[in-house]
Amino acid sequence: MPWLALDFNHRDIKNKLSKGFSVNGIPKLVWINVKTGEVNENGRETITYGSDYYPWTKELLEKAKKEKVEKDKLK
Repeated sequence: MPWLALDFNHRDIKNKLSKGFSVNGIPKLVWINVKTGEVNENGRETITYGSDYYPWTKELLEKAKKEKVEKDKLK
């Protein structure tokens, strides 16, 4: 997967992105769907549901959460 990176020399852009996505510490994982513009600022939580729900759209995450609740009830 082609991950994008910001060159260290662009601190002004880094600061704007950090402020725009409420980055208070690292690591922070933000998913941005470039096709739809959908933003998920809870990327670290998102990946805990696994790749079965990739590309982690709102609909797939709702399904993942519902299935987790059902699975936890069975325990």
